Amino acid sequence: MTNIMMYAVLLGGVNIGGRTVKSDELKQSFIKAGFKNPQTVLASGNVIISSDKNTDDLKNEIEAFLLKDFNFSIQVIVVDFVTLQKIVEAYPFQEAGPEYHRYIIFREKDTLLDTKMVQAETEAIVQYKNIIYWCVLKGMTLESVFSKYQAKLARKEFSTTRNINTIEKILAKA
Repeated sequence: MTNIMMYAVLLGGVNIGGRTVKSDELKQSFIKAGFKNPQTVLASGNVIISSDKNTDDLKNEIEAFLLKDFNFSIQVIVVDFVTLQKIVEAYPFQEAGPEYHRYIIFREKDTLLDTKMVQAETEAIVQYKNIIYWCVLKGMTLESVFSKYQAKLARKEFSTTRNINTIEKILAKA
């Protein structure tokens, strides 16, 4: 008996820099690849699917058909809903006030970060394996020390960032 699980597929680097992927086209790409009832969430490259395959197999399959359908490489992070819920529950900055953005960065590898690359007055990070929890003062997201450090790392190693509100919207679709 196969175990069907729900997964979040988080696309990286879409709808920025001319790499446009419309939600309807993205959904149709997943349907064409054989996924039943895929759901897109927001317009930032989030898809919910069900499958009996493991995350590595799904990642390889999805990246291959997205390349074929959109004619450019799109890297993805695939996370099952149980793990995604645990990641959200472990968010260490839950009590951050409304003046902060709360992010989760999903990295392909769990390379250790330089945790000194933060500006303590405006941001904080905690790393757990390939997950980075980041809390940053609104208005500082693109200007913060960590943001600039993360941008340099992203050129060498794939990662994709989501606001925790987006992840909660994905989980609410379960």
